[in-house]
Amino acid sequence: MAGRIFAKAPKAAEFGVIQERTVCLFYFLLAFSHSATGVLRGCGKSVIPMATMLGFWCGFRIVYVTIAIRIVPVFKTICWAYPITWSLSSLVFLLFLLKTDWTHSYEKITA
Repeated sequence: MAGRIFAKAPKAAEFGVIQERTVCLFYFLLAFSHSATGVLRGCGKSVIPMATMLGFWCGFRIVYVTIAIRIVPVFKTICWAYPITWSLSSLVFLLFLLKTDWTHSYEKITA
């Protein structure tokens, strides 16, 4: 059975399956977030990715898990922390990428 490489306990494999079934459809958001942060860092706007990732991937996850696990006390609730924060950070990155005036920013650098 898959998932038995690191742990022999059937319950450990069960938790791994629950986690992967929850997050697998959302990995494209993680890829987008990392791509967007690379673009922003490459353009000299490194504070935006740092603040967004710290805020959502660290701060919001802690708040979400702390509150949500009391409301719905199942493992899947914790697993949803990843897709939710990937979605929120991707939205912030998308908005920032679309709203940034790239042409004039480039002209200021080259002038």
